[in-house]
Amino acid sequence: MLLLLFTALAQAVPVDTIPASAGAQDPAWAADGRLALAVRGDIWVRRPGSAGDAWVRITRGPAWDRQPAWSADGTSLVFTSTASGQPQLWRVRVGSAGATAAPERVTTSREPESDPALAPDGTLAFARGQGPLARLWLRRPDGSERRLTTRDAGAERWPAWSPDGARLAYSAVSEGRTRLRLYYLAGDSSRVIVEDRKAEHAAWSPRGDRIAFVTRTTPSGVWVTTPDARYVNFVSGRRAAPAWSPDGRQLALVEVPPADVGYNGDPDRVGDRELRDRLSALGRLWLVDAPVAPDSGAPATALASPDRAAANAETFASFTALVDSLYFAHDAARHAQWIAVRDRFAPRAAAARDDDALAGVLHEMVRARPTLRAPATGRAAVSSAHPVATAAGLDVLRRGGNVVDAAVAVSFALGVVEPDASGIGGYGQMIVRLATMDRPAVVEFMARAPEEATLATAALARRATSPYDVPELV
Repeated sequence: MLLLLFTALAQAVPVDTIPASAGAQDPAWAADGRLALAVRGDIWVRRPGSAGDAWVRITRGPAWDRQPAWSADGTSLVFTSTASGQPQLWRVRVGSAGATAAPERVTTSREPESDPALAPDGTLAFARGQGPLARLWLRRPDGSERRLTTRDAGAERWPAWSPDGARLAYSAVSEGRTRLRLYYLAGDSSRVIVEDRKAEHAAWSPRGDRIAFVTRTTPSGVWVTTPDARYVNFVSGRRAAPAWSPDGRQLALVEVPPADVGYNGDPDRVGDRELRDRLSALGRLWLVDAPVAPDSGAPATALASPDRAAANAETFASFTALVDSLYFAHDAARHAQWIAVRDRFAPRAAAARDDDALAGVLHEMVRARPTLRAPATGRAAVSSAHPVATAAGLDVLRRGGNVVDAAVAVSFALGVVEPDASGIGGYGQMIVRLATMDRPAVVEFMARAPEEATLATAALARRATSPYDVPELV
């Protein structure tokens, strides 16, 4: 593949300050020049040609809102939100002064959804499922849905429509590689256009003649290619998700982390990850000429508020509201206890000198929170990473099973409700003592390779990657 480098220098353009410190994600331009961003769990829109207070908050509250996508006429945004408990797709009507109506659910699936992208005719492309099970779906304006492809070789993420709505660029992840693919609706076919880089967050130019994308692994940065893959141009050394301006002259670049955060043991996929995102120093925004050569060291315009106390107060209020909605809102007594804890830590949070100090206050506050449930009583207890799996273990005990039976039931149930983290072929350890046993026993089923297997074993040597002990080898 031919690699071309432009010789023009990057020019950073001043960007009005958003009233939040960093944490920006997912840039999206409307046809009229409005720029949408997700900032610390809320959607913001910047009016074109505005001075001073150019940013308007579209969503607010404890839910984590991100990944805005404009409709073709610019009257609404579809975005990912945790308002219903797990990531789902929502739509909000947008006017010049902000939202004109309350957000509403777009889909009714119980599976997690993300990565919305709207075609000119209103067809919605999005990812349904998590981790390696994420697959792209199409939802027509009449509400009918279908899978984009029947490929089951790996995850599909970050769809992006061409301006004419005839093609869809997306990332296909399999065997440790992330390829940029192009899907043609007319022929129901697809092909790889970028294979030698882990291409993510594809974005089409307004004319449909170029596609920008980011790579988060070495060499990281923003690149531009063509639909027929004639070349790949290096645009920026910044690790940032790109979005083209409507006139095609600029790219909005929003910094992204080095890699996705893995499963953190929380079935709601929040907790530490949510806190890290809210306090992240990442998420700076640049506007650069498109395309450009490797960066010349132009300073970035950080999305930062000059008022540290105000930024601390906003983060503190959003975080405490999130914790309250997850754990205490439906219990009046514990809600009152949580409010008392919140008020006790509020002065220290406001006085925090930086994000690290604020994170320390929030973690200390969480440790001081009220107990989540009343003390347990009875002959047995079951705890797991998902309430459905816990219920399965309790049901086995009620039917006369012992603790080993319950543990097996929990494990099988976890393989269904969180297949990206548990399942057949997994590993672990068990400490067990039954009534008939004199002393506890440890059962170790940690991951092991077959004793006689080597890298030269014929069955393993045919694999594209080195063998490893995961369920696919069972």
